Amino acid sequence: MSKHTQSMFSEILFDGLFRMDGSVCLTPNQVAMILGVSISTLKKYRDSGVHPLPYMSNGEGIGYRVDDVRKYLKSKSDLKKEQESKAAQEREAASKQQKISRALEKISAMTEVFKRFEGMPNDAVIPVELAALYLGMSVKSLARLRRGGEGPPYIQHRVDRNSRAVNQKVSYELSDLRAYRSARKVQGTLQTIQLRDMG
Repeated sequence: MSKHTQSMFSEILFDGLFRMDGSVCLTPNQVAMILGVSISTLKKYRDSGVHPLPYMSNGEGIGYRVDDVRKYLKSKSDLKKEQESKAAQEREAASKQQKISRALEKISAMTEVFKRFEGMPNDAVIPVELAALYLGMSVKSLARLRRGGEGPPYIQHRVDRNSRAVNQKVSYELSDLRAYRSARKVQGTLQTIQLRDMG
C-alpha cells in the first residue's frame, strides 16, 4: 500500500471512528493507521505502558475498543492544547520581560544623562542623540519636530550640500532644551489639549 493510499485509508478510519459503536473492537493494524504510527510502535505502546491506551488480549489476538481509542485521542488533543497554551504563555512572559528590560535600560541611560546635565552650564552644546534622550523622545521624532518648525530651537552648523542626512551637524543649547521641557509640563487633560492646539 502506497503512503498516499495509506493516508487516505487512515483518514477514512479516523472519521468513521466517531460514528462507530463504542464497544466495537478494532485490530492493531486499524488502530495504528488511525494514530498514524507503525504496528511496531503500537506494540511498544503496549509493552511500555507509557501511553494510556487500553487493549484486550485473548486467544485470537489483540483488540482495541473504539471507545478507548476515542478517549486516547481526546487525551492527546487536550495535552497538545495544554502544551500550546503553556508555550504561548511562556512567549508572552518572555516578551514582557524584554519590554521591561528595554524600559530599564532606557531609564538607566536617561538617569545617566540627567546626572551629566545637572552640572552643565546653560550654554552647553548638546548633540542630537543626547538631546532626544533628555526630552524623552526618539531622534526621529526630534528630527520631525525640526522639519515641522516645532520643538526647541537648534543650532544648524555648516551643511554639506551633497549630503541628505537629516540630522547632519545639528545640536542644541542646553538652556533651550530645559526651557522646552519646562514649557511642556502639564497638570491636567485641559492643559494637554491647550498645549496641543498651541503646537
